[in-house]
Amino acid sequence: MKSIIQVLISFCYFGDAVLLAFAKQILVAMTDNTNFPSPSPSLKVIGDAITDFETAMSNAANGGKTLTAIKNQLRDAMLEQLKLLATYVEQNSNNDHAIALSSGFDLRKTRGHATIPDTPIGVSAVQGVHNGEISVSCNAQKDAKLYECRYTTDATLATWNSVPPQTNRKFTIGGLAHGADVFVSMRAVNSAGISNWSNAISILVN
Repeated sequence: MKSIIQVLISFCYFGDAVLLAFAKQILVAMTDNTNFPSPSPSLKVIGDAITDFETAMSNAANGGKTLTAIKNQLRDAMLEQLKLLATYVEQNSNNDHAIALSSGFDLRKTRGHATIPDTPIGVSAVQGVHNGEISVSCNAQKDAKLYECRYTTDATLATWNSVPPQTNRKFTIGGLAHGADVFVSMRAVNSAGISNWSNAISILVN
């Protein structure tokens, strides 16, 4: 018997930055997707919810209880729309995995076990095009939907700077001091969860 498709909604537990990137990815995948000609909620509703949340994130970046509360409220509002869209995908994919996956959402595995991505391997860092810039990448991750990158000049690796997550596994980090010894690390994300961070590697910035 063919299993019934179920869209994973564990993205609800993502941090703000990862959730925002994931939501944008869904919007791109669903736009002009002939498998889903009449999304419900509409993509305008989804897009507006994403924009509102992104604006609220920016406003709350400097702290403050009121702005943070507004950001959290708009995060919940966006999540509700994404969960409704996930239900729409389940109900309109004709139980076809390929069609459902074209939505950008991840699916629960046949045996009911979600697969969290493996820790990225092949992490490398090279000098960028401009002074004070480096390019960081890893090998393509089979089950990854997004990638995250972080960096630090703290040799103890106690504190890190985060780079906004993206679908591309190649990151550009600029504004680094000439001669700085920079440590970088990456991890992979999908609807099932987030991998461990890779071991840190270092590069001396030109």
